[in-house]
Amino acid sequence: MKILTIISKLEMGGIEKTLLSCLPYFKSRGIEMHILCTVGGELDSEFIKQGVTLIDFGKYKKPFFDAVKLYKVLKKGEYDVVHSRYGHTSGIFATIGKLLNIPVFVSVHNEKAMFMLNLVNKPIFSNFRMAYLTLHKHWTVKYATKIVGHSQANLSYFTKDWKCNYSKYTVVYNGVDFSKFENTALLNVDKSIQLETFVKGASKVLIHIGSFKEQKNHEFLINVFGKLNPIENNFKLILLGTGSLKSKIEEIALEKELQSHIYFVGMDSNITPYLALSDIFFFPSLYEGFGNVLIEAQYMKLPICASGIAPHYEAAYKGYQKFFFDPSNESEALNKLQNLILKLNSGDLNFEIEEAYEFAKQFSIEKMAENLVNLFEDSKI
Repeated sequence: MKILTIISKLEMGGIEKTLLSCLPYFKSRGIEMHILCTVGGELDSEFIKQGVTLIDFGKYKKPFFDAVKLYKVLKKGEYDVVHSRYGHTSGIFATIGKLLNIPVFVSVHNEKAMFMLNLVNKPIFSNFRMAYLTLHKHWTVKYATKIVGHSQANLSYFTKDWKCNYSKYTVVYNGVDFSKFENTALLNVDKSIQLETFVKGASKVLIHIGSFKEQKNHEFLINVFGKLNPIENNFKLILLGTGSLKSKIEEIALEKELQSHIYFVGMDSNITPYLALSDIFFFPSLYEGFGNVLIEAQYMKLPICASGIAPHYEAAYKGYQKFFFDPSNESEALNKLQNLILKLNSGDLNFEIEEAYEFAKQFSIEKMAENLVNLFEDSKI
C-alpha cells in the first residue's frame, strides 16, 4: 500500500517524532511511505534513513498553490491513501482527494486550531480566521474518508457531534516508543557531568519538557516554582526544550534569582537520563493535543502535577487528577504541587506510581501504528 502523508515540515515536534517512530511498523505491514512537506526540516535525514520518499511542498501555507501541488502529485503517484496532518486546515486536501477518488484521512492533533491563533483577539482578523476555518471544516467533513482525533478532546473541539457518527470520526491515541527508555544511549561526558552536578544534593527535582512557546506556559511555571521557595528547600528544576520564548524565560529566572536552581538544557532528544534523575513532572500547558510527555513521565514512574485541561484527563492516570489545576491560577498550582510533594515524601504515592506505569504502557507506538494501518486498509475494502 502506498501512502502519501501531508505535513508542514519535519521538525522536532511531537507529531513528526511520533510519525518517525511508527515507520518501522508501517514498513513491516508493507506500507510504502511518501511525505509531502517543505524540505529542510531537522528530521529529514532520519525519515530518509527509514526509506521514506520526501516530496518538496515548497513554502507552505498557500492554500491554492498547495492544492495544485497536491493534485499534480496525486495524478502522478498512484497513491492508495492520503493522510493529512494539517488538522483544521485540511479541507482543500480532502476536496482534491475526493475529486481524484482517493481516500483521505485527516488527523486532528490539537484541542485548538493553530492557524493564525494570534488573531483570535483582533476583531476583523479573527472573523476572517473563523470564516477560513469554517470553510475548511465544511470541506473536511464533506469529503474526508475519516477524521482521526488523537484524543477525544481533539474531536470534541472539532465538533461536539463526533460520537454520533463513528463512520466518519475515530480516535487513535498517540503512541510512545518505550524502547528508547529500555535501550537509552548515555549522555556525552560534558552533559552527564552538568546534569549530575546540577541535581546533586537536591531534595526534589522537578522537570518539564516542551518548546518555549506561549502554549507551554513557562512564565507561570517559573512563578509557581519560585513560590516553592526552592533555594530554602533545595528544589531544582530541569527545563528541556528550545523556542522563541526561551531567552525571556531565562531573564525571568535571573530576575527572581533562581538561575542556580533552574537548568536550561536546550534541545536533547535523549530525555531518559533527565527523567531518571527527576522526582516530579510539572506540566502547566494552556492547551494540548494529547500530552505524550505525560505518558513518558508516567512510564518512567514520575508522579504528575499538570493543568486540568481536557486532553490531560485522557493522558494521565486517574489517581494523579487530584493534582490537576487551573493553568491561570498560580495559588492553586502551588497548593497542588506542595500536596504532591508531601505525599511523595510520605510514600503515599507508591501505589499511584505503579498504577500510572501500567496505565502508560497501553499507549505504545506499536498500538498506534497498528490502528492507523488498519484504518488505511479498511478504506480499500
